[in-house]
Amino acid sequence: MTHSIEKLEEIIRRDGERSISIHQPTTLVLKPNARNFTDEQMEAYFARDFKSRLFITSANITSNTVFLRSKFSDNHPHASHLNPLRDFMKATHSTYNYTAAKTNCTVLLSMCFQANESTSSCSMSKYYSFAVTVASALSNMGEGTGFEICPAMVMDEKEVELSRQKFCLLMHIIFSKMAMYRFLVNEDGSNTYRISHCRMKET
Repeated sequence: MTHSIEKLEEIIRRDGERSISIHQPTTLVLKPNARNFTDEQMEAYFARDFKSRLFITSANITSNTVFLRSKFSDNHPHASHLNPLRDFMKATHSTYNYTAAKTNCTVLLSMCFQANESTSSCSMSKYYSFAVTVASALSNMGEGTGFEICPAMVMDEKEVELSRQKFCLLMHIIFSKMAMYRFLVNEDGSNTYRISHCRMKET
């Protein structure tokens, strides 16, 4: 079932402050074209910091389950496909469906590898956008990541810190594989590992 953006506002107002420990914007900006703010709201808007955050829900809201919260919006548009992050987290932390977890891990790795191998600057930009966005949310042991508090996502407010740690570990799997990939094969296509460590020439 797909929900409207009003559902996201309801969830963030209910769970946003409980599931994130750093400064929460007091003025939600979910519809960029509808900024009819009062003077007080405008002052709060300009007081928002520049740190990017992720908010992960169990609900499908306008076909999204992961939302980028930025200086300018709590529903910031992004080119990267972030939904597999939620599916990966949900499968390992909430439903314990390890088949689904492996599937979503594969989806994320495939997305990163394909973007990295592509000669298209657009695809590379998509990878860097994904990596930087997620890195910001993971900083300080996931401090920039918030969750909907419900049985299908994070059961209880007391589990939020543990959920952040698990999310960091899951993302470490993705980025460590990317780092290994970039180490083993350099941009010219030579096998750096074999040349440097196995003392074998490239074939």
